[in-house]
Amino acid sequence: MHPELLEKLDELRERLDRPISISPAEGAIGRHMGAGSGSYHNVDRHKGVLAVDIMPATDDVKKCFRLAKAIGFGGIGIYPHWKPRWGMHVDVRPKARKARWFGVRNCATGKQEYFYL
Repeated sequence: MHPELLEKLDELRERLDRPISISPAEGAIGRHMGAGSGSYHNVDRHKGVLAVDIMPATDDVKKCFRLAKAIGFGGIGIYPHWKPRWGMHVDVRPKARKARWFGVRNCATGKQEYFYL
């Protein structure tokens, strides 16, 4: 994991004063996706782990989002439908490429849809 990602995760955990679990989903930390995928999870393109999917042990989604922004994560995604509880994507992408989004599962198609904040 990139040192900046580890530092920011630790700060988020400390400021929440709650445990933060890594998502049990495959590829939550790093994925081999080939050089063509721009995902910040992609270790092939970025030569390291710049993103992680987490599940904070709190129901206060707004507080987690505000803290993640204040700490300086470049990318922040909120996923209310993850199991066993809601989750977040956080990453340390370049500051000029900040992104904030909300991902939900479409009940009719079963596919994930994204709404940018």
